[in-house]
Amino acid sequence: MHNFSLDAPAGVHFSFRDFIECGKTWERSAREDSTFDNRPVQNESWLAIAQLGAVVLDAVWTQFGELSLTYGFTSGHLSQLIAKSSNPQIAPSNDQHAACELNTKGNPICRYLGAACDFRVQGKEHGMHDVARWIADHVPFDSLYYYGDDRPVHVSWGPLQRRSVVLMKTHNLTGKRSPAFHARGDKGVAILNAAAY
Repeated sequence: MHNFSLDAPAGVHFSFRDFIECGKTWERSAREDSTFDNRPVQNESWLAIAQLGAVVLDAVWTQFGELSLTYGFTSGHLSQLIAKSSNPQIAPSNDQHAACELNTKGNPICRYLGAACDFRVQGKEHGMHDVARWIADHVPFDSLYYYGDDRPVHVSWGPLQRRSVVLMKTHNLTGKRSPAFHARGDKGVAILNAAAY
């Protein structure tokens, strides 16, 4: 069991609470049930969240200014609630929002471990393409999902440091998002630079 406080720092600009009490489903669940608890169980999850904040997000904040988290850590319980929505838009086995948490069989929910969040730069309605490109060029990261110039960026920190870039597309009819292009390292940076949306 963890010995971390929600209000302890996870980097210079964020606390663990910012990552854990984050997102629309968490907000709704906390309103409906004041005992709802989304905290990680595994110490490794807390440490990965701290690394994400300190290594990745602090660098982005220094470069671009104040950041706003739109989606953070997802416990197994929160993931189940999100999965019940009409358009869940989650992939727990890949997206690293579950950090280093374990499933009921004792295996990692996400094989990549680490931790992930989605964020945007405060006051920046457009320009997230520039932010994503800067991250790809200047910050160590595991994966980066780019949804569009006016959408939050998904970024993760993890032990593999894959530098994986995924360009996501939203399907017009269903509203579902899926990977359109995927590459790692310099090839990932190249597809991100070429993105025109």
